[in-house]
Amino acid sequence: MMAFELSASVDGRRPDTVQKLIILSDDSVITKQIQDTHTPDGTEINCDSFLQIIEEILYRAVPLGIQAAMQENSIPAGFTERVLETLSYIVNRISSEMAYKCLTSGDAHQIVISLLQLLSNYSWEAKLVLLLAAFVLMYSEFWILVKFRVSSKLASKIAILKQVPEVEKLKKQLDGLNNLIMLMLDLAKSIVEFTKLPALIVDLPELSRAVDNIPTAIYWAARGIVFSAVYTTQLTAANYEDPTLILGTLEKELSALADKNRSSNENLQKQLTDCYQMIEEEKKKSAYEDLVRLVEMNHIDNLKVLRALISGDNDEQPLIEGSTERTIRSGKYIILYGGSDLQEISEFTVTARRIGHQLGIPLEMVYVGTTTKSLQELRPLIDDIKNQRLSNCWDEVMMWFFWTRVASMLLSKIQVEANDEQDAVMQELEKLLMYDRMGTWALFQQRVRCDVNWAWPCSAPLIAKV
Repeated sequence: MMAFELSASVDGRRPDTVQKLIILSDDSVITKQIQDTHTPDGTEINCDSFLQIIEEILYRAVPLGIQAAMQENSIPAGFTERVLETLSYIVNRISSEMAYKCLTSGDAHQIVISLLQLLSNYSWEAKLVLLLAAFVLMYSEFWILVKFRVSSKLASKIAILKQVPEVEKLKKQLDGLNNLIMLMLDLAKSIVEFTKLPALIVDLPELSRAVDNIPTAIYWAARGIVFSAVYTTQLTAANYEDPTLILGTLEKELSALADKNRSSNENLQKQLTDCYQMIEEEKKKSAYEDLVRLVEMNHIDNLKVLRALISGDNDEQPLIEGSTERTIRSGKYIILYGGSDLQEISEFTVTARRIGHQLGIPLEMVYVGTTTKSLQELRPLIDDIKNQRLSNCWDEVMMWFFWTRVASMLLSKIQVEANDEQDAVMQELEKLLMYDRMGTWALFQQRVRCDVNWAWPCSAPLIAKV
């Protein structure tokens, strides 16, 4: 049995003592204990909408390098005033319980168990989403005081009473904490994704193994949430002493929990990939069996057989996302975009997600680079886009192929002396290259049409159905 310490100074006024929180990584023992807290009664929540709220709060309150104008007082899709009222009660209760226990208890394991007991009637994925929401409520309050202590006298006085530190001195520690928070958010998304798998794979061993691992993964995410709550309380303690003495004692535990949550998410993602592969195999098997039955039947013509041979989905070939080799679902909107200004890209991607969420439009966004800078010059920007999780990014080879192909197509049109006014393809190619020279641009299309119908700068409408 491996163990490591989670140190936390949890005195309500001064960090004079350091209590020890022991994390035991015997997953079999942990699984039994957390299973005993699980007595679901069918109560469900809209996990996707909750995760959307959590992301918007984090992007807006926490300096993750993303600035965006979120719509005020908007209720996410799938929520009603009554549902929000009910869920806000449980979120506030968990947040208060978490804050109190982090100040009075030295046993992180028992804190997690008590919080899971409060959520005993919810599904596994709902437990984690609600715990994240409760923590983000605490964490965002801290950042609100940080951001407005200069511009607001009220925030300034409250910050003094709560001993909110100058965060510029704690950038390294806060970067580590924010990384852990984003890892837990990614893990929650993976777990929620499992709930969307079709019923036809319920009996698959890959899904069974993944489902068995989910409670343990949720436990370690909950440990990370409790740790993050304790860590946040230490930010005020940093005003009394050298931050390296207060928060430095927690760095080892922070790193260990980040590794644990990262490992859990990677395992779940691998199992998700296996499940999707099994789904495709089951679909192919079913399609083959249907084809055999069709061939054995008597038909007036062979139209049904030909359709089954050519394609099983409205005669359309599936669109594949190259990085994951997953089929992009029908109805999704694909956004290719380029440019070299990180702030404009941040504003565009976050706003596009927000609008897509409000309109119920599923989006896939991919950064494809720009012709105005070399691939070597774009590497820091590509790293920022990936680190801030703004969107997917093509690799350098794909970017080169994309722009080479665009230039080649335009050159081919010029060589055959195509008429600009009559050749729609040439118009779109010229438009795309012109907007790329102007700055940040975006191209929208819906699965699965391959012609380019729209391309415009980001100052134009962000979402359009093609």
